[in-house]
Amino acid sequence: MRLLITGYRGFIGKNLCQLLKKANVEFTEFTGDIVDLNSFPNLKPDIVIHLASLITHTGNWTAQEYTRVNVDGTANLLTAYNDAKLVYISTTDVTKYPLTAYAQSKKEAENKVKKIPGNLIIRLPS
Repeated sequence: MRLLITGYRGFIGKNLCQLLKKANVEFTEFTGDIVDLNSFPNLKPDIVIHLASLITHTGNWTAQEYTRVNVDGTANLLTAYNDAKLVYISTTDVTKYPLTAYAQSKKEAENKVKKIPGNLIIRLPS
């Protein structure tokens, strides 16, 4: 099984990679820019664990920036690795109203992920 992980430098990504290494699970760290399809590694993963995201406590992002990275970046992954199953890490913030710009972007990305059967969405608490 070929496993690709986006967001491997973040808190969850670092911990996931350490766990996988400890378990001798082989994986590739996504080194491209999720908003630039031309930068995507030429890989054929079976599973993409998608952790890369703009999040609220790492910057003062605009709604457009959240959309560009969280929504468009997710769509790019779905396009580039269309044969892979995607494990999308989202947030429980998508259930809290009114939605923040961050939560709205995660909800929109979830909607894209849901359109493809077999993908998985995991909502973590913020």
